[in-house]
Amino acid sequence: MHTMVWSYFLAYMVTVKNSTHGNFTDYSEILAENYVASSVIGDKEVKQAMLGEIDPNEMEKIMNVLLHDFFDKYLKGKDSQVLDTDEIPEDVILIRK
Repeated sequence: MHTMVWSYFLAYMVTVKNSTHGNFTDYSEILAENYVASSVIGDKEVKQAMLGEIDPNEMEKIMNVLLHDFFDKYLKGKDSQVLDTDEIPEDVILIRK
């Protein structure tokens, strides 16, 4: 009989400096330029870029490291080499719950 042993941390919240939600998709690699949406709220024009200023290659590297470690841990049962250690990439803020 296989018994699953849950680790202490059951959730991770990741923030990557100079990124937006759009950077956590393939948009960083696909878009030729950063789309900036604008709208008016009250009497102020507000602009929101789809992507942050992080280099697309750096974002891809960070995502690959974190996702690989996550899936190794939860699908393959391997010890975490990143998420549960202090070996977090420099531009990453990680909250464990």
